[in-house]
Amino acid sequence: MDVPVVSVVIAVHDVEAYVGECLDSVVGQSIGLRNLQVVAVDDGSTDGSGAVLERYADKYPEITAVRRPHSGGPGGPRNTGLGLARGRYVFFLDADDYLGPQALERMVAVAERNGSDVVLGRMAGVGGRRVPKVPFTRNRDRADLFRDGVYYTLSAQKLFRRGLIERLGLRFPEHLRTGEDQPFTALAYFNARVISVVADYDCYYLTYREGVRNVTRSAPHPLERLAQAARMMELVERHTAPGADRDRLMRRHFRCEVFGTFGPGWRSLDRRTRRRAAEAARPIVERWLTDRIAGRLPPRERLLAHCVRRGLHRELDAVTGASRTNRFFLTWRGGRGVRESRATGWIARARSALRHILNRRVSGM
Repeated sequence: MDVPVVSVVIAVHDVEAYVGECLDSVVGQSIGLRNLQVVAVDDGSTDGSGAVLERYADKYPEITAVRRPHSGGPGGPRNTGLGLARGRYVFFLDADDYLGPQALERMVAVAERNGSDVVLGRMAGVGGRRVPKVPFTRNRDRADLFRDGVYYTLSAQKLFRRGLIERLGLRFPEHLRTGEDQPFTALAYFNARVISVVADYDCYYLTYREGVRNVTRSAPHPLERLAQAARMMELVERHTAPGADRDRLMRRHFRCEVFGTFGPGWRSLDRRTRRRAAEAARPIVERWLTDRIAGRLPPRERLLAHCVRRGLHRELDAVTGASRTNRFFLTWRGGRGVRESRATGWIARARSALRHILNRRVSGM
């Protein structure tokens, strides 16, 4: 049997209204359907998604429709698809997103020319979806993992050489509700001979669909998010040497996951949950936030780190806007006693605190 050029693995759950558009974008690829194997895995949908897949499979022999019990996340159906994949490359596509017509042809051409193990294709946001920008400033035949922003996108929607996946035994952790693609993609990055970037064409359309329930697009619980950050930092620690390169990757996890926990959603959490999350963040900050990393963080994140490290829960609430009080006590233990800053409104309180952190060195940072 001929080996397909690309196996497209699609995890499907309750997207009956949109999965047809997704499949049409694959069927219409300029690389030619004859060069593709499409494995669409219905993860226990409660709507008619599975029936849509079967109609496409009846029409196109290159499409295989699989049904499995609901697992609660995309890791399970993706692993099922990987188990059936035969292509030289694998591409993971979400069932309510779609591809640009030339996406696979362009990415495969780059991979063949450079011997790439991973190829990133530029993403476009639809309906308000945010997409990574940093890695896609220009085409890169040989991207630098540490300096070209590649590590800032750890989603699975990329072209992977299947030989790399099988050599490493890569599979998605199925117990994770969200973030299951991060360890998969990071390990592929760490072991890739060549990583390439297609930046001059919209390869992948990441969509926001009104009414679609998608666990990967809902905010994870802070404790879940912080646990995932710790697992990823341990992974980075195992696969990189101490120094500036490791710091760059660690800084990404601090900025996106750890300090991202203290964003706007923080204010909606109850006091007990906020305290538990702050205590969960504390060992992460103590273990991995080096002086070099802290020195490259924006002032607000340095301030958050100080509050987390010192267990300053009331001050942390004030900085994030979760505090209901108009008094903000910011305590510095730098050997000069205690300083207080008063202001009304959380933005004014945070600005006052930031002036402190800019004007003097914070102990322990």
